[in-house]
Amino acid sequence: KATADEVELQVPVDGFVHLPRKAETLVRLSWVRPPSTFLLIKKPGASEITNAMVQMAHHLLKLCTRLLDMKGGSGEVPTPYVIVEPSVYAESALATIPPEHVKTWAVEGSAVGEHLVGRELLAELVDVVICLGGDGTLLWASSLFPHAMPPVISFAMGSLGFLTPFPFASHDAQLRKL
Repeated sequence: KATADEVELQVPVDGFVHLPRKAETLVRLSWVRPPSTFLLIKKPGASEITNAMVQMAHHLLKLCTRLLDMKGGSGEVPTPYVIVEPSVYAESALATIPPEHVKTWAVEGSAVGEHLVGRELLAELVDVVICLGGDGTLLWASSLFPHAMPPVISFAMGSLGFLTPFPFASHDAQLRKL
């Protein structure tokens, strides 16, 4: 929390940020290590959004790999990967992303494999949620987290966009800032 007169650093003990009262002017979150695990959520049933999501995944992995190279593989930056919904994981467009960099969560009847993460562990695993769609997509993403949701960046690609401030055309610049 920060005001013009004071700055207070709060370190979450349980992995979640809890503020005892509403911050008066500014809340700034900082990662203890660069983000490397991204949950990509897209508006369902739109192939152009799937293609945009694949493009974004490649861009994220390239940015993280460049950062990993700059750090010399020091362990500060883990191997980057994206997590997508099971229905998206099954789409053929994802075949262009190296399989070691894509994960999903198990659904009933799916085979156990190293590409699976526990849906109940998303809050612990995910550094950033990236939404491609409209307000409904963002609200759906929030339903995946029973408690606190990781930081979110949303790109307007749906019919409503009150909660999705960034156009997809600016994704390169916005992800670099992130």
